[in-house]
Amino acid sequence: MKRVATALVVVCWLTLLRTVSAYAQVPVTQPWSLTLGAGSFYDSTATGEERHGDVGGTLHATLARSLSFGPRGNLSLSGNIAEDFYDLRHTSYGLSVSGSYAITRRLSWTIADTVNSSFGQHDKLLTDAGLVYPNAETLSHGLSSSLTYLLSRATDVHVAVASQSVGFDSSILTGGSNASGTFGLGRRVTPLQTLAVNYQYERTFTDVGAAVIQGVSATWHLTKQRATFSATGGAQAYTQPGQDRYSFTPASSLGWTLQLNSTHSLGLSYSNSAEQAFGFNRTAITQTVAGTYGLSYRRMTISFAGNYSRSTSQSSIDAVLIGEVGSASIQYRIRPNLGLAMDSSVYSTELTSTNRVSSYRTGISLSYDIHFR
Repeated sequence: MKRVATALVVVCWLTLLRTVSAYAQVPVTQPWSLTLGAGSFYDSTATGEERHGDVGGTLHATLARSLSFGPRGNLSLSGNIAEDFYDLRHTSYGLSVSGSYAITRRLSWTIADTVNSSFGQHDKLLTDAGLVYPNAETLSHGLSSSLTYLLSRATDVHVAVASQSVGFDSSILTGGSNASGTFGLGRRVTPLQTLAVNYQYERTFTDVGAAVIQGVSATWHLTKQRATFSATGGAQAYTQPGQDRYSFTPASSLGWTLQLNSTHSLGLSYSNSAEQAFGFNRTAITQTVAGTYGLSYRRMTISFAGNYSRSTSQSSIDAVLIGEVGSASIQYRIRPNLGLAMDSSVYSTELTSTNRVSSYRTGISLSYDIHFR
């Protein structure tokens, strides 16, 4: 059944690709790109005192298509598939589409859609929410769309809708979904600063019932020559699945990115908010701290990233979920279309009163890029 569903998704995406290609008005120089790669890796898991690891090989391919609709908009589609060969043979895939279009001079539209099948620690929808589930088979889908209308050169009103769903092939973790809507007003205060006020309403769905998360927030954004700063503050009201009683929590976030020079970049962020805890039937307060560092020099690129999150829930005071992700990678461009990459990632999750579960993966791969019309 899973293979049939996967085939249907691929067919739908290929049909969409052919349809939008027919309506593209201005061709991109080389709209098609294909990346083929092969490599070797070591994958290790740890559960309490028991440890086991596997050495294996991997094959992966990515196909992407870019479309231009003149000065009004663009559309990007991509699909990827990877096959890992070791004791537990595993196939993962991803499909994505993103685009924007200026309907009129004042009205613009954006859309983004992703489907991903992989282990939980590789699913960006989960890790961005501070949820780390090593070696849990996951299928996720995220869809978002927005409309922005310019009231004046400095003021806009915007509305957005989004939905997310996650399923697990696990006897412990439970899937869920949500749908949300956002309405806001934005204002460019100075050439470098913007301010926006938003109201968001979200409804979540789990096996034990539905819940509501809603809130009001204000976001300030500053752009300098080499740095960007953002800060958000507000309040949220939320319920637990199957309950009507509201709880309240402050919502906040801070973000800072800095281009130290032409080769070094640094990023730091913090967030605190109420959100759906996929995998568990509850609404959780999640605090997340993340950092990135990048170095580019001639043909080589080095990057480091780390993420720490802590989720708590009033419905179960003893249930504290901690997730940690760390990664490092080195990429070297041997030739313009031939690259060598070495990467290592560590994933860890811990639930109160249970053992810590962790996993790490180290690998090396070679990839070849092809661009064509």
